[in-house]
Amino acid sequence: MNIYLNKNVYEAAKERVRFVYREFKNVVVNFSGGKDSTVVLHLAIEVAREMNRLPVNVFFFDQEAEWDHNIEYIRSVMTMPEVNPMWYQIPFKINNAAGGNDAWLHCWEKGKEEEWMRPHDDIAITDWTPTGKEEEFYAMMDILPSQYFHGEPVAALLGMRCEESPKRKIATTEGNPSWKWCIWCAGRGHGKYDFNPIYDWSVSDVWKYIHDNKFPYCPIYDYMYQYGVPISQMRISNVTHE
Repeated sequence: MNIYLNKNVYEAAKERVRFVYREFKNVVVNFSGGKDSTVVLHLAIEVAREMNRLPVNVFFFDQEAEWDHNIEYIRSVMTMPEVNPMWYQIPFKINNAAGGNDAWLHCWEKGKEEEWMRPHDDIAITDWTPTGKEEEFYAMMDILPSQYFHGEPVAALLGMRCEESPKRKIATTEGNPSWKWCIWCAGRGHGKYDFNPIYDWSVSDVWKYIHDNKFPYCPIYDYMYQYGVPISQMRISNVTHE
């Protein structure tokens, strides 16, 4: 059952982001270059400016085989004066959904620089304190922010929305709260908590916010539109992501 508030989704989302900034010393925006994380980025900048918390920490876990247009857009975001870049280009492994020969793809593999899709970016973080083994993508998503803030609690702002799938709706609206009363949060271990401040936004809300504020966005969406991809199905992701 949906319960409606006497406020619009923009007002509700900003209240949620303010709550996270009040609760946590360390806040990051999980950024992929997609439309939803673009919205969360600018909401965080708005709130951080209000609360004197600029620059915003922006975390991008680079999977190497990324679209060129998306990397160009991400580079423009990471060099914004309101942003502290947390752009990781480090060795890790991801499930191989592109072929049946090997179970894993090894991103930024040491000793195989000549096989990389592109070189390291000048502003990227290219080393980290290893755990003693090559970690899997989703584990690293939680380990890296925790390590960046020396093990202190950290809140990550994500662009996950209920409208995208029934699974995501369940994940963001049901179950016991992971932080105080907040059900739109998931505890991830390592002192990290994922918050979903735009969980109740529709895809039209997302594009209206971007359009009304004339925010830049990844141009791959324009190419998808030209090819006739429905707006609700447009997604920016790593080329070989599962």
